[in-house]
Amino acid sequence: MNKPATKEPSMDEILSSIRQIIADDDASVAPPTPARTPAPAAAAPRPVPPAAAAKPAPEPLALSQAQIVPSRAAAPAPEAEAAPAVAMDFAAMLSDLDEPEEPDPMAEMLAAEAELVDPEDVAFEIEAEAEPEPQPAPVAPVPPP
Repeated sequence: MNKPATKEPSMDEILSSIRQIIADDDASVAPPTPARTPAPAAAAPRPVPPAAAAKPAPEPLALSQAQIVPSRAAAPAPEAEAAPAVAMDFAAMLSDLDEPEEPDPMAEMLAAEAELVDPEDVAFEIEAEAEPEPQPAPVAPVPPP
């Protein structure tokens, strides 16, 4: 019944085994190199197959005058409006809006002094415990026959 303890392989033996397996796999995948045979003398060039039925170029879309954007060369440069020297940030964009700024509804509450609450003054409502469901009436045992 008692078997002698088998010696476990060392790390070097395991790595060697893995390398051997990989080398065997690479050898089986690589096709054998054929012996060099002399190339046939001047093989005839293969004919080029005719181009498959070329699709005709799609017809350009028709645009109305409202859809056509004038090219930059044709459009006169606006001289009255100079480009802004500094890129506008988000706040600067919002400052241009004509909407009146509404007062912050929290501003008044935040400005008022905070009232401190004594923790002993805080009380929580006690929830009434749900009544347990009544147990079903016990069933009389059936006498054995």
